[in-house]
Amino acid sequence: MTRFRPSVVVTGAPPWAEDRWRGIRIGAVSFRVVKPCGRCVVTTTDQLTGERGPQPLKMLGRRRR
Repeated sequence: MTRFRPSVVVTGAPPWAEDRWRGIRIGAVSFRVVKPCGRCVVTTTDQLTGERGPQPLKMLGRRRR
């Protein structure tokens, strides 16, 4: 969680279920899903040491196109 810094965390859904969502509701507010979000390079920075590396973007690039 510290590397991805999510704005919203969803529990109870299978992995990558969000790829098929057309919308999401949070309380009384509905949001339309228009496109997948890009991956931020912050995920490549170890939050404890500040060191950068290729993961997890390298692995996600192979599995999620």
